[in-house]
Amino acid sequence: SKASPTVNMSEDVFAGYEVVGRGEAGAFVEFIEAEKGRESAFVAATQFESKISGGAASSLRSLDLYYISRRGNVFTRLAIGFSSLAFYVANFLMAVSVRYYLFAINLFAL
Repeated sequence: SKASPTVNMSEDVFAGYEVVGRGEAGAFVEFIEAEKGRESAFVAATQFESKISGGAASSLRSLDLYYISRRGNVFTRLAIGFSSLAFYVANFLMAVSVRYYLFAINLFAL
């Protein structure tokens, strides 16, 4: 249930799960870097999204996440839910709702 060689993006996530599972707290330091950006091509962005979502799917199936959610309080469970599966569900619902909104605008314009 650890990081696989095909999805290298999840190694940090699994390390965080192990730290939280042991009851420890990690320090968070945010660094702002200038002139750092991602590729803006559609294919590269799609590949990056698929890699991230594959890592999220593999982390949802891990035992570490199961143990954290069983021992955690309600805030820990909500944080895990909204940072993993609910993010993709919300993106899907937003895409579907925009499509239906545009359809309704076109329908009422007739």
